[in-house]
Amino acid sequence: MAVVLAASVVAAPAAGAHTGVLGARAPFFDDGALVGGSTTWGIVLADDATFFRVCDEAPAMMASFHLRVGERVLVGGALGLVSTDDKGCSYQPRTLAGATDATAAVTAGGRVYLATGRPGYPNAVFASDDEGLNFLPTGLSGTASPLWELVAAPNGSVLVVSGDDLDLELPLLRSSIDQGDSWSTGPLDLSPYASVRALWVNDAGDEVLVAAVEHDETAWLLSLDAALALREAIPAPRALTHAVRKGGALFAVADTAALLARPSGGGDFAASATMLSCLFLVDDTLWGCGATLGPLRGVHFATSSDGVGWTPVVRDLDIRERTCAEGSPGRELCVRYQDAGPVSDAGDDAGAPDADATATDGGAMPDAGGSDAPPPAPSCGGCASGTALSLPGVLGWMLSARWVCRRRRWRSASSSTGLGRTARARC
Repeated sequence: MAVVLAASVVAAPAAGAHTGVLGARAPFFDDGALVGGSTTWGIVLADDATFFRVCDEAPAMMASFHLRVGERVLVGGALGLVSTDDKGCSYQPRTLAGATDATAAVTAGGRVYLATGRPGYPNAVFASDDEGLNFLPTGLSGTASPLWELVAAPNGSVLVVSGDDLDLELPLLRSSIDQGDSWSTGPLDLSPYASVRALWVNDAGDEVLVAAVEHDETAWLLSLDAALALREAIPAPRALTHAVRKGGALFAVADTAALLARPSGGGDFAASATMLSCLFLVDDTLWGCGATLGPLRGVHFATSSDGVGWTPVVRDLDIRERTCAEGSPGRELCVRYQDAGPVSDAGDDAGAPDADATATDGGAMPDAGGSDAPPPAPSCGGCASGTALSLPGVLGWMLSARWVCRRRRWRSASSSTGLGRTARARC
């Protein structure tokens, strides 16, 4: 199986088209070489060192995650999971035992793990041994609690999932050391925290980094062991969306923007002049996604050995358009930014309906547990005309420019604080 880096669950901020304001989320690797990634153009993949896209740029990320497994790319979102074996020109639905809202996926130890996160519905961590063709639930299944984030040691020795425990009205954090057969809550007291987010597991599986935010909005980076026992609580200036440890030093991304660093000797995090929207560690090299501001504006992916100097690897202008056959779903359902127009602030879901998904060409949405019928999608003006789409319902949600950052996801708070359950944007 190819060496693959999973996409983060956290959705990037909305990005304008043709401005160099990019929403890259995660790079894809094969034997240490960059072979593509997920961006505001959806899936971007390389052919003979040239990177190609299918979609024109959309104003928001188009899915919860993209994950490359061999030649297959898995795409998860509000209504489930689809895959493409032809680099984004067509897609096939994948079943998750009736579960919807695929929120996170990762490859580890030769398996693909996937989590779902629809509040109040049976959620699970699923596993696949055939590169994402078929999934079966692991020992964590059938829970009404949404599972938002999923990370793993590269060899699969440790899996960690985070979310919301709707029964206890506390954050949810569990780990597995037996490839998902059993899951442990661990000894960490979660009652002081309004939210936790699993970010990273090191190669050895003996350190887990978790972002935590207390009820008074105080932010922390927690260093835990594989059993989720606390090793160190490190103050963070803001809520963290990514974090890795390299050579003893900690590197993190705060609010999908500012790069933070903490030296190996300890101390406080210090903000860097570099702005990033994602951060990963691969073969002792830092990989980052360009942000909306700063020196990496207009850069999809860049590398660094020390978090100070960054070398652009793929720029906006490096991407070429992939030609799909007329009438293929990947071409017909590309949402064009210039036709759809910008959406409202991605961080503001006030008044927005839950699961604001859309369908295209009058196609019916697949059943999502009784959700209301979606509104029509914006025009696909400029896309090639062709035959009727074979998967309009499944792909309408995936390539919609609207649903990603306007869904209202419930976060839990301890009842002892008097805050009750509050709605927090997860974009």
